Amino acid sequence: MIRYLAVLAWIGISFGTAARAGCMNLPVKGNVNGRDTSITVMIEYKGAVRHFSVRTAPLKYNKDFAWSFALDDGLASGWLVAFPYFNGGRVAPSFKGAWGADQGGDGEVYPGLFFTDGCGNKVPFRAAVAINARSIGRPGSLDWEQVDSLYKAGWDVFSHGYTHATGRDVDALSECRENNKVVQERLGIVMRQFVVPGGPGDTISEGPYTKAAFGQGMEAVHDGHFPGHTIMIDRDLSPERMRAGRLFLYSGNMRDSMDRYFREIRDLLQAGKRPWINAFTHSTGNDNLWNISLRFPDMKRFFGRLEKEYGHTGKDNIWVASFQAVQEYSLIHQSLVYSVRKAGNRIYIRIDTGTLPVELRHKCQTFVLDSGQPIEKITCVNGSIESYSRNTVGKQLINLCW
Repeated sequence: MIRYLAVLAWIGISFGTAARAGCMNLPVKGNVNGRDTSITVMIEYKGAVRHFSVRTAPLKYNKDFAWSFALDDGLASGWLVAFPYFNGGRVAPSFKGAWGADQGGDGEVYPGLFFTDGCGNKVPFRAAVAINARSIGRPGSLDWEQVDSLYKAGWDVFSHGYTHATGRDVDALSECRENNKVVQERLGIVMRQFVVPGGPGDTISEGPYTKAAFGQGMEAVHDGHFPGHTIMIDRDLSPERMRAGRLFLYSGNMRDSMDRYFREIRDLLQAGKRPWINAFTHSTGNDNLWNISLRFPDMKRFFGRLEKEYGHTGKDNIWVASFQAVQEYSLIHQSLVYSVRKAGNRIYIRIDTGTLPVELRHKCQTFVLDSGQPIEKITCVNGSIESYSRNTVGKQLINLCW
């Protein structure tokens, strides 16, 4: 309501002077401790704009639903198999590594899995790895360079405790603190999500780890004991300090469960819902490591179907991104303050980011406009335009980052 009133107030005040002064009548810039916190986007149309609307999309790229996926334990197959399959590239060939398990794939080159940004550009499926810093570099695990490469490619890195310790006597605070410290020292990555170690039979570790993780400033804690792996993106969503339930994808039940998972998505979308599904597994190699992993052939069937039905070759209504990316987008969407002004064939959007947490990694928002005119050009001050709708009339998207 506050944001809506701010938009109306600026439009009402500015219309009388906009034709004379143009952008000179933009509101005073936001300022926090001497830091300019405002972003100004100027949209110039090919013709005069008479009626228009501006809003932010509930999900990035104005998608209908989100799918988040994480790989627990920082296993080597995350880099060797899952990443090239998602992003495009050569998947590692079959090989027997640590624990006598095959963490490779088939050695083939894959084109990648994609949705679009709503403006005609393909975006690869992205995920997250949950790591124990003490295991990084050991046989069968990711090394530091691989973790860094995944992060730089847009994947996120979650904390999974320093040693994966569980049980009644676990020092959860030390596990959280040491893992964060080592990862930040080695790679400069500040982890914002925590995945509780322990399997479905461990009901002891959840409480201490949840308390410790939130005490360390984590945005979310993930655990299979938390209710519900599906979250609804609506006005009742509370995206702060989330306790995230998880959908466990593993080859032991994939043959019987895949159709059920896709039916869940279909039914929710047909009911007009906007779901956000949080899923995970462990290894993605050819073997079902420890019987808690998703074999590469099963991974191909599942995620290939996800792209075919909902990615760029299908309905193109899915956003596949880490839980952190979706949560931070929702945090911004619910609290972003912006105002809008029209002047002739231009629309100005002024955004104040001063009230947003500065430590967010994914600082972005999609704006949905309807003006009746094609966009001629866009300029942005203090932000960057990832993409926008070109040569279209009707609903137009602007994907903004800062």
